[in-house]
Amino acid sequence: MAGSNQRQSIARALLVAASILLGSGCANFNVNSCIDPTGDRIFKHTGTSSCPVGCPFGGPSCGKQSCHQGHKCPLHHPPKPINCHPEPGTIGVHQPVGLCITPQTIVAPVGAEVVLKAAICDQHGLTTANEKVEWMIAPGGVGEFVALGENSWYDMFLGAPLAKKVSSTYAVNATSSTYLCLNRGTPSHDDDVPVIKGQAWVTVSSPLEGLSRVTAYAPNVYGWDQRQRTATVYWIDACWNFPPAAINPAGTRQTLTTSVARQTSGSPQPGYRVRYEILDGPPANLLPGGTQTVGYNSAESGTQTAGFAPEGSQIIEVPTDSLGQAHVDIVQTTAAPGTNHVSVQIIRPGELSADGSRLAVATGSTQATWGSPSLFVRKTGPVQASVGSTMVYNVEVRNSGAGTLRGVTVTEQLPQGTTLVGSNPAARPGSGALMWNFGDLSPGESRRIELSLRADRFGTINNCVTARAADGTTAQDCVTTTITAPSIDVAVNVNPAQATVGSRVTFTARVTNRGGDPARSLVIVERFDGGLKHDVAPNPIEADLGDLQPGQSRDITSTFTITAPGQLCNRVEVQGQAGLRATGQACVNAVPAATAPAIAPPPITAPPVTSTGQKPTLVVRKNGPATKNVGDEANFEITVTNNGPVVANMLKISDNYDLSLDPIGATDGHSFAGDDLVWLVDTLPVGKTIRFQVNCRCVARNDKACNRVTVTSQEGARGDSEACLAIQGSAAGLQVNLGDLTDPVAVGKQTTFQLLVTNPATVADSQIAASITLPQGMTPVPSGTVGPSAYSINGNTVTYAPVASLVPGATLTYRVQAQAVQPGSARATASVTSTNMTSAATADETTTVFAQ
Repeated sequence: MAGSNQRQSIARALLVAASILLGSGCANFNVNSCIDPTGDRIFKHTGTSSCPVGCPFGGPSCGKQSCHQGHKCPLHHPPKPINCHPEPGTIGVHQPVGLCITPQTIVAPVGAEVVLKAAICDQHGLTTANEKVEWMIAPGGVGEFVALGENSWYDMFLGAPLAKKVSSTYAVNATSSTYLCLNRGTPSHDDDVPVIKGQAWVTVSSPLEGLSRVTAYAPNVYGWDQRQRTATVYWIDACWNFPPAAINPAGTRQTLTTSVARQTSGSPQPGYRVRYEILDGPPANLLPGGTQTVGYNSAESGTQTAGFAPEGSQIIEVPTDSLGQAHVDIVQTTAAPGTNHVSVQIIRPGELSADGSRLAVATGSTQATWGSPSLFVRKTGPVQASVGSTMVYNVEVRNSGAGTLRGVTVTEQLPQGTTLVGSNPAARPGSGALMWNFGDLSPGESRRIELSLRADRFGTINNCVTARAADGTTAQDCVTTTITAPSIDVAVNVNPAQATVGSRVTFTARVTNRGGDPARSLVIVERFDGGLKHDVAPNPIEADLGDLQPGQSRDITSTFTITAPGQLCNRVEVQGQAGLRATGQACVNAVPAATAPAIAPPPITAPPVTSTGQKPTLVVRKNGPATKNVGDEANFEITVTNNGPVVANMLKISDNYDLSLDPIGATDGHSFAGDDLVWLVDTLPVGKTIRFQVNCRCVARNDKACNRVTVTSQEGARGDSEACLAIQGSAAGLQVNLGDLTDPVAVGKQTTFQLLVTNPATVADSQIAASITLPQGMTPVPSGTVGPSAYSINGNTVTYAPVASLVPGATLTYRVQAQAVQPGSARATASVTSTNMTSAATADETTTVFAQ
């Protein structure tokens, strides 16, 4: 260890000498300040000979020498007389004293790869190379590390740690010793990311919406309050179109439309807030909702400035509607030429930024130009259409002036994703555009165009038409159309993920319509490996799903018996009209059975119920266990006997189950009618008996979980029976582990207690509630307390809101940051309850607190 430290000291000395000779430093940093690319100042070294008030890093003048000379210590020490003990050593010439991370806040689309950089600086503001940086994504959020910067073997010889992605949320690397340029692999250089000497970098991505809090920690930075910084990444599933520029005669109406859709599927995003603000230009008002008011006039038009409403407001906010569109109409209070520049801001609903303000995900602008009163153009058309449909737009071009307009032409730039079906009058094709030549228009004369386009793909289009006269007079109007389409996806899960040969495994396929139109005539096909055997169906299994409305999901469950070891997969494909297709698969790891299966306890027989009359007499019995635990399988047997004088024809056996029982297997020949298992039998002779087996999984606690069977015949005979059992809480329950991340801890410092709650069962648990109680010598710190749900603090107890569900094998992570206030042995306790547990699970952890 000593040899390693000596080599690192020699290496640092060499780097210091090289920096002096070569003049180290880089853009965005000066000799007095450490500044990240966003301009945030990390520190400024004053160079004074006494302890400056609030000196953030101590510095050479705040160490051993100044304390012996009687200088006052910085204000971050307690404001009372203390013994000023010498520091273990003075700060070295190039001792790291500052850390910055950039960007500190960023909004990114889901699936993107965000680059985060951390710079480490010495007292002179120079960035230092080969310094260790640890990267952590806080639990309870989304996102994972994708890539990270690596140093050369020579850098590692000089002390740089080996770059390593330890897990998806924890990585280690070092600041770079050279200048780097991260090329994203696109033709443009605009998205390239420079990494200067002394910066470490990682990339983060998330396929889900949510929040990532990424902390960079530099253990070698002098001063504990300066060695970690946190960046916040807001992941959103959204894309948008800002309003195109509009040109129309002064005194008319112009409509501005902003559209927001999901980036992943193109389906509309209702509920976003769009903020419009008139920045300059002639007096005008904005009317919300895309109204048809034309030529709005005000009695105060001579003095009124531009605004967003008849009252003259400069700012207005409107929500996106069901098509993801937010409309406003801008009208002049007094007809006058000019241009109104309008700022447009898109705000995500229900999301707050780190400082508590609303989260603005995008900012853009547009302009409304008021031109000559002589040329007027108006375009109307559908605000919504389906993929494959024909959209009809109407255009009116009119000479509203007193003189003749010479050489009037109209052009239409076909939006991407559309195909021309036809127009009346016929258009003259141009370079990617359609053109109509109307020649001269006399005063009051107008021309009309009917344009038909086919919608080839989903999304939002701005369909604009421009009219222009020979003298340069121009008018333009646009229509925003949202093209919707069904878009399905399939997510397949398997439970359990590992099972023995001879056991049963359940695959669940969730089919979801992510688009804006109904998904019609869906068919699902399951193809499974040879080591899986279905009780009823051959391979492949095919079934009709019918239609799925926008946003609707449907679960399809199939249970198999494992007949061979290995990785066994079930592949699911869903197809529908208009070329809809989606696939998914899940695999189970099948291992040889170690022991023979346990023998089930003898069944409890329910008393038979007999129907009588001049018809078949059906005696129905249903047998099953009396008690089971959550996660166990319960086997039921149904027997049907004809004790009557005549044959029973066309029997229907309907078997219904309590919600706490999930049928996972049944005798061949069954089908589903709603939640019932149904068998159809042609005939049952006199004195004969038929039997059916049903295997259920116990998925929730229930003191009396009943399942009922009803048997009817064509002749009107009927028999009923039921079997009930008590489903008790899981014997194993949830696994609870409480630990501390720093032990021992000094008085006045902080540690973190981490609670891990794991579901080891084979079924999901629900309503998981947790609380962590700190000892009297510690107090909770809200800023460092996180978890998978909202929390409240009452004294020393942090209570988390219940988590709705915890799937098998999953883990919940809770963290409570604690401030140590008095020395001693401090014991924290945790308590966890859930629906499937008979009593609370507890854990404790002891931490030593010492006086400084």
